[in-house]
Amino acid sequence: MPDVNQDTIRAVLQTIIATGDTHDIVTQNYVSLIRQTHGNVWNIVIELPYERVKHLLNLKGIIENTLKERLDLTQIHVAITAQNASPTTDTQPHDQSVGIGKIKHIIAIASGKGGVGKSTFTTNLAVTLSQQKFRVGILDADIYGPSQGRMMGVSGAPDSPDGKIIIPKHNHGVKMISISLMVAEKTALVWRGPMVQSALFNLLDQTQWGELDILLIDMPPGTGDIALSLSQKTPLSGAIIISTPQDIALLDARKAISMFERVSVPILGLVENMSYFQCAHCGEKETIFGTGGVKKEAQHNNMKFLGDVPLHTQLRIGADDGIPVALEAHNPITQNFKKITEELKNILSL
Repeated sequence: MPDVNQDTIRAVLQTIIATGDTHDIVTQNYVSLIRQTHGNVWNIVIELPYERVKHLLNLKGIIENTLKERLDLTQIHVAITAQNASPTTDTQPHDQSVGIGKIKHIIAIASGKGGVGKSTFTTNLAVTLSQQKFRVGILDADIYGPSQGRMMGVSGAPDSPDGKIIIPKHNHGVKMISISLMVAEKTALVWRGPMVQSALFNLLDQTQWGELDILLIDMPPGTGDIALSLSQKTPLSGAIIISTPQDIALLDARKAISMFERVSVPILGLVENMSYFQCAHCGEKETIFGTGGVKKEAQHNNMKFLGDVPLHTQLRIGADDGIPVALEAHNPITQNFKKITEELKNILSL
């Protein structure tokens, strides 16, 4: 097998001719990006004329199979996007970008376990970034226990112009997609791993994200197949680890850190959630789950401590009602998220 690099990949792509074309996809200027990202994953972006996207989505599989056969390359992520908007009589421009090709940073929000407030954190971080004029999206990757639809205050199946392209929901200045929008709230998804992975990557690749500064992936709990596949096959800028201060939660947070390190995804920082409880009547702080455990863990691993978030009734009410606390500019909890956002902006040079 020849060495794998941009030139050898491009050479293989020059042998692929899309249905209906007379020239290969490189000559047709469909190949807009070939780049190796974290975890040695090759990220390939194919930009097609909008009117042809729905007819050529099979290119993704063709490219992956051809590169596997010719170069023995399996660490691939192929995204199909549209070059231009669809014809419309509307005077307003329509962003028709499909897939992740026009997203600057993809960040995994992970914990290694459930129940530490990862989804609530994701929602409020997204809203905080949006209010600072960043273009933000959320992918709810917890297929078995999706909650972002409820937390973002959206419901109902997303629109799809052709049965394949998915139009994300939009609320509080954030684009969002979740499997919870496509199934009844009380329905349990009894899917095996391959079905879950297929559904998840369809949500990622076929959603019309448009141009985003940041896409936050609300990761599933644990370090199983789904979390590992997302980490390996998605060009992540990094991961944020969420944990409560108590030792039992930190044990699982360490497992999440280990997983990302094994696939060469940088840890952007750690956040201590439920750091303290502040009484609404007397203002006294009580450290129910201990204190400072996450900060110590960050220091021990020479990682960035991004900040803390309290355990507060308003966070719970906001999550249940689909109105994140971070929408309230002068709420003290909002200031916690603003501090974390400032740290993140510095790390990513936003």
